[in-house]
Amino acid sequence: LAERYAESIIRDFNNWCEAWIDWNFLLNKDGGPNHVGNVCSAPLLADLEKDHVIFNPSYYAFGHFSRHIQPGARRVLCATNRDCMEATAFLNPNGNLVAVVLNQTKHHRDMCLVVNGKVARCAIM
Repeated sequence: LAERYAESIIRDFNNWCEAWIDWNFLLNKDGGPNHVGNVCSAPLLADLEKDHVIFNPSYYAFGHFSRHIQPGARRVLCATNRDCMEATAFLNPNGNLVAVVLNQTKHHRDMCLVVNGKVARCAIM
C-alpha cells in the first residue's frame, strides 16, 4: 500500500498537480469513518479504546515528500531510464533541489542523479 501511495503522489506531481491531500489521513482502527462510508486503510489509524496511534507504512512514504519538499517549491523536470523507478523533483525556495525516487523492486538499485552535468551516485532500497 505504501508503494502505491508514493507512486500516486509522484505521478500526480509529474502531471501538473500543485498540491496533494489525503482526505483520509487519520481514521479509526476499523478504517472509518471516511467520505465514502466504506472501510479503508489510512496512513494513521487511531485506536481510541487503547489511546494508541498506529503508524502504517504509507505514513512514512508520505514523509519522504512532506519532510523535504517545502511550501512554495517549484517542480522541475525529472526523468528515469528504468521501468522499476518513479521520480519527481522540486526546487525549494531556499535553492535546494529535492528528488524523491521510488524503487519498485525488492532489491537495492544503483542510480545516478545528474544535475547540470554533475553526477551523484547512490543506492536506493
